[in-house]
Amino acid sequence: MRRTCGKEGTDHVNGTCNCYRSVAAAFYGESLIELRHANSLCEHARRGDVDAVRSYAGKSKSNVDFCEICGYAPLLYACKNGREEVCRILLDDLGACLWVKTRSLGANCLHRAAMGGHLGIVKLLLARDRDGRLASEPDADGNLPLHKAAGAEVREALLEAYPPAAGIRNKRGELPPR
Repeated sequence: MRRTCGKEGTDHVNGTCNCYRSVAAAFYGESLIELRHANSLCEHARRGDVDAVRSYAGKSKSNVDFCEICGYAPLLYACKNGREEVCRILLDDLGACLWVKTRSLGANCLHRAAMGGHLGIVKLLLARDRDGRLASEPDADGNLPLHKAAGAEVREALLEAYPPAAGIRNKRGELPPR
């Protein structure tokens, strides 16, 4: 006899239904993923663990720009969390790509640093951006890094890098804050 949960689109024969799995199995499965992520370059960058990030030098570049576990780039985490030294290591020693973006909103590393008000990282990224595109690149909502900037000094640095940003509206028609 075939058991069914009655949910449309579930398939008990091929194992695509979760209705009979235990809560404990789901809990431990998630914990193993979290454990793998806790030891990843992405998590070391988020926490600002400089020594752990440095230990990746000379290893495969495959996980420098994309974390297979969470889907984000270590540079995005380091920028968001104000880990300036980690950003330097990722860019200079590990060759991280300056153009990585978040999956959901398409925010680049300059958006993340500006949103956190991390002036040192904003200046670092702008110095590495040879063609000046980072400050002019909108996210999925049409926001430039200037739209998201926290703090007067960060706004000033972004305006210096890309002066037209002050007059560019996002998709909701909003100008960057002054």
